[in-house]
Amino acid sequence: QLVRNPLGITRGLFATVLRDSPSYGVYFATYEAVSRVCVQRQWNDLAISPVAGAAAGLFGWIFAFPFDVAKTRVQCGDASGVVDAWRSMRAQPWGTVTRALPITLMRAMLVNAVQFSVYEAVQGLWRRRQK
Repeated sequence: QLVRNPLGITRGLFATVLRDSPSYGVYFATYEAVSRVCVQRQWNDLAISPVAGAAAGLFGWIFAFPFDVAKTRVQCGDASGVVDAWRSMRAQPWGTVTRALPITLMRAMLVNAVQFSVYEAVQGLWRRRQK
């Protein structure tokens, strides 16, 4: 397949951009909003990053999931493009399209809680080292 179409490696690139561009806006906006609320409520500093990270992962993937399903269908060749993928998704029962959503959300919450905690810890160490 790649020999006949060397650009086949980019299959689904447009669908990936459609998934990632707006969902990262939701992702980082959620992290900032939850972090600020936690600071205003005087939460323990060690709790803020994991809670805000989990919320960011949760809301980022809730928003991204339908786009991810469409992207996967395009990349697997089950759909000729994003519009075709959306049409096929609309023709199926909602439970079929969202079957993997619960495990995706659990993974996203855990991964992003750890990811932002590590990021904030390393950033704090870096700031102290710069002084």
